[in-house]
Amino acid sequence: MISVIVPVYNVGKYIGECIESILKQTYKDWELILVVDGATDNSADICNHYKNTDSRIKVIEKPNGGVSSARNAGIKAATGDYIMFVDGDDWVEPDILEVMHNCIKENQVDACYCHIYYKENEIEATGIPNSYINKILKSEDALRMHLKFCFVASPCFSLTVRAKVADLFFNEQIHTYEDWEYNFRQLYNLDSLYVLDKAFYHYRTVAGSASKSELNNRKLTCFQIVDEVKLYVEKNNLPYNTELKVLNVHFLYHMLVILANGKYNKEPAKELCRQARKILFSVLTSKTMSSKKKLYTLMTAIHPRLFCVAYKLKYRV
Repeated sequence: MISVIVPVYNVGKYIGECIESILKQTYKDWELILVVDGATDNSADICNHYKNTDSRIKVIEKPNGGVSSARNAGIKAATGDYIMFVDGDDWVEPDILEVMHNCIKENQVDACYCHIYYKENEIEATGIPNSYINKILKSEDALRMHLKFCFVASPCFSLTVRAKVADLFFNEQIHTYEDWEYNFRQLYNLDSLYVLDKAFYHYRTVAGSASKSELNNRKLTCFQIVDEVKLYVEKNNLPYNTELKVLNVHFLYHMLVILANGKYNKEPAKELCRQARKILFSVLTSKTMSSKKKLYTLMTAIHPRLFCVAYKLKYRV
């Protein structure tokens, strides 16, 4: 059986489509765990309506604790042999469970990852070199790519053998890129995996969602990930010290883009300046970092407004 975990928070406009996409699956042996995380709209009513129509649907209602808290509640309630995450405002293709389950069985791997549909059915690939696509991939190779931000960012785009990740939970102190951090630990716990050259997951970009809102201190918790990953690498004696030296720059760049796209917030901007100055030497002396990111880091170390001006000019042109 496959356990599909869906965190639900104020997605009444979309949750029906998400649930329907699971009900339409060609693979029938599944349970759907809907975790209503203190929603203040009609999300809970919609979830309970579907619960009354299909015994495979479970609804957990809890006080608001954030997406990581909701996913963790779902993990604890899961009873399937496999686990999959789907966000409440997204939806999946009707054969995602069947194809990914068959991929795991046929290739004898611990997880299967896929591409996604992004921005009105535009396919977004993983960024993984073609030589690794549609082949069995070792965990250590996937981890190295993940640390370079060249792998699937989220566990939402995977089906995983639950026994391999039964004791893994999301870090509830991290409020952005928490899925990237979880996926790092998930990849470490796998022996092998498979990445399909096909999209099954529809990622919806919603105005006002956490990923689209203005830069704030909650988003800056992503920088905690660097320290968490360093501790994990040291504890498990993993050979990724080179990648760790410039890991900060990836989070810095994504936070800068959020800053440039929203209202300029002085306090978070100061923290980005501090982060840029902390890693400036490592970035500028890196032999693998792109010239573009070296320039962005230097500009931010001088003043984040320089990046914002350059970013807006670039996309205006």
